[in-house]
Amino acid sequence: MFRSKSCLQQKIVAQTDFQIFFSESTVYSCIKSRYQKNKSTSTSECRNANLLALSRDDDALSKNKNDIEATLILSTERNKKLATLKESQQKITDERTKLEEEKSSLEQRRSKYRTLNYKIEHKEDAIRQKQAAAIDMRQEKRNFVQKDVSIAKTKVDKILSLKNIMDQLMDLHSIRVRLSFEAQYLTKRVSDFDNENHANTLNLETKENEFKKIYNDMISKREKVQELWSDILKKCKLPRNTEVLPDTFSKLFIRFPDSLDELNTRIAEENSRLTTMYPVNESITKEAKDLEVKIDQLKEKTNSSCQSLTDKENDLKEMKKVWLNPLKKLINQINSNFSAFMQNLKCAGEVSLSHNENQMDVENFGISIKVQFRSQSQMCELSRNYQSGGERAVATMLYLLALQELNKVPFRIVDEINQGMDNENERKVFDMIVKTVTTLKQSSQYFLVSPKLLGNLRYPETMVVHCIFNGPFVLEQKLFNLNSINRQRESFTYAQDPEANC
Repeated sequence: MFRSKSCLQQKIVAQTDFQIFFSESTVYSCIKSRYQKNKSTSTSECRNANLLALSRDDDALSKNKNDIEATLILSTERNKKLATLKESQQKITDERTKLEEEKSSLEQRRSKYRTLNYKIEHKEDAIRQKQAAAIDMRQEKRNFVQKDVSIAKTKVDKILSLKNIMDQLMDLHSIRVRLSFEAQYLTKRVSDFDNENHANTLNLETKENEFKKIYNDMISKREKVQELWSDILKKCKLPRNTEVLPDTFSKLFIRFPDSLDELNTRIAEENSRLTTMYPVNESITKEAKDLEVKIDQLKEKTNSSCQSLTDKENDLKEMKKVWLNPLKKLINQINSNFSAFMQNLKCAGEVSLSHNENQMDVENFGISIKVQFRSQSQMCELSRNYQSGGERAVATMLYLLALQELNKVPFRIVDEINQGMDNENERKVFDMIVKTVTTLKQSSQYFLVSPKLLGNLRYPETMVVHCIFNGPFVLEQKLFNLNSINRQRESFTYAQDPEANC
């Protein structure tokens, strides 16, 4: 039987190109040499088909139950020990409280004792000072006599000085009388000047009225001249912006007189000539008058349109004041907060309202943020073309901090804002966020999400730090094995409900 199997194996290897084939309990693998074309065969036994088979180990199950019972007993004993330890801890706490109360009473007595000693020493010093400052009556008498003599001398000197002052007062009184007469004379002169000034004022008002009349006449004549000039340009078919007539027209005007009287005489002569000529076609005259009427109507419409446009612009300006002034005030508050935060980083920054030259173009309004991170550079707008990613992140975070005092929300979330910052700016921005959030009474809850933080940062008591997938009960990465965890889970499920698995 064995020989027949080996012969069959040799035939399969020689006649086929199978690399692997199976018998009832053996696996045959055939390898062919690349150069000599020789074949080598190796055999191995087939493993039993136990992958999908379920088995129950009663010994392991009973062992696990015994372990659980032992663990429960051990847990009960440890709970009892914990209760006794808590009782002893409570006793120690009570004794400590009593000792602290005794300590506080003793400290109060010691402070009272020190206070009484200090008062006694102070009183003793006062007694010694009063004893040292005893009064000598004889010396006091001599001092009193000397003071009396000096007072008498001073009194005599005062009387003499009073006499001199009275003499000076008499001289001053005479001067006062003389000045009063001069003042009356000057008052009369002032009244004369006032009357003369009043007359001059009236004369000046008259002259001003005459000047205004002449000026208004000049303006009306200037307007009339401009109208005549526009009519001349229109009739001569010249552009409206022409200021000087061409030489061809100037030569035509040379033939006419320069004075107004001569010109009126010339016009009268020409009119008399026209009367002697053939009659003009009335339809042309009517058409010209109709055109003049249409021109006047168009002028009135233009004036009304201009007035309507002016009214609408005024209304728009009034409406703009309603929201633009509060907007500017709000941006000024943001600018002050942003500038203060940038100064804390030893930098400069400002926030302003940007718009085009036409301030009525509201669609192009925007917020302009300008920063300066280096003293040798100029302040420029925040852009990827001028600042690095870290600098833009710092400016963005400070702008958000400047906004949070103006807008009240229940919470704020910032995700990886510290990425791209250098260590110094990241530390300053973190301290600034913590200070701003913890010092405000009605500050919003703040969530700062970051994959990493610097070391030795200051965390106040009001801050909570959550480390995701980290803690004392989390496996290290090198010990994490998914297959082992699945096996433990299956065994735990089987131990809890063995009948369900059967």
